[in-house]
Amino acid sequence: MAVYTKITYKDLKKFVSQYNIGEVLSFQPIQEGIENTNYKITTSTALFILTIFERKTVEKNIIFYFKLMLFLKRNAIKCPIPIENKNGEYFSYIYNKPAAILTFLKGTPAANPSEEHCKQCGLYLANIHNLSKKFTYRRNTLTNYYNPDYLAKLIGENKAVLKNILGNKYSNFFSITNKVINKIPKNLPFGIIHGDLFPDNMFFIKKKVSAIIDFYFASYYFFIYDIAILINSWCFNSNGEYLEKNASSIIKAYNSVRKLSQNEMYFLNIFCVICAIRFFITRSVDFKKDLTKSLVTKKNPYEYYNKIVFFNNKI
Repeated sequence: MAVYTKITYKDLKKFVSQYNIGEVLSFQPIQEGIENTNYKITTSTALFILTIFERKTVEKNIIFYFKLMLFLKRNAIKCPIPIENKNGEYFSYIYNKPAAILTFLKGTPAANPSEEHCKQCGLYLANIHNLSKKFTYRRNTLTNYYNPDYLAKLIGENKAVLKNILGNKYSNFFSITNKVINKIPKNLPFGIIHGDLFPDNMFFIKKKVSAIIDFYFASYYFFIYDIAILINSWCFNSNGEYLEKNASSIIKAYNSVRKLSQNEMYFLNIFCVICAIRFFITRSVDFKKDLTKSLVTKKNPYEYYNKIVFFNNKI
């Protein structure tokens, strides 16, 4: 979450009048995250989240994301759901951008994920993967951010930025990337993945999951990719040290619900490198953007270059 689009009380009040959620009492920006603009809204009836979608590619897939969230909610997954407006639609427009009102869920992310946090995360993700097999809504235009072609395209489009950030380390980065892309398998268990399950996208109350949010990178891909994201983002401390016990907690808990195959485990470190490459590129691009007019905290891309090297050494 982040704030790129600044909204006035007058315009927010007009937007909210399209919904049966009461009168706006107050609102405040949510600065965490990097993709969409988000505000916490207090109305006369309850708390809500206003999400303004900033990526151009997201509009054609909004209904997919929302149908997925509604499906998961019906199946006991604690995720926010969109509120219909008075016309029965799940999103409207503000400042010519698609925007939606979603339910507000309590809880806080794990700032320093423990083994117990990782256990809960592994259990939850396995349940989502199992449920996704029953989700029947399909969208052929759904952007796949994870296949090798997209990754190669991302590198090609941002070569100058990556060279600028990496300097003489770029050749090593490019060599590792070429190696792992050629190792990506074509046949592993797949279905709908969350695609962005960082610690700030899962909330806890007393170490129990209270919410999972931000499904706007959900797509169809190998389930093991989601596990690789967890290991990249939940299993390192603030000093960059790998937390083997956290990784073991994730795998053990996940296996108790959905057993990972030998093939999935064989390719896990390769997908950990692939994930680290993806996040290094996206962070590098964001790091070089001029975000002075936005309430966005830039994240250090170098953290993920170090993870690329770390996981590459484990292959």
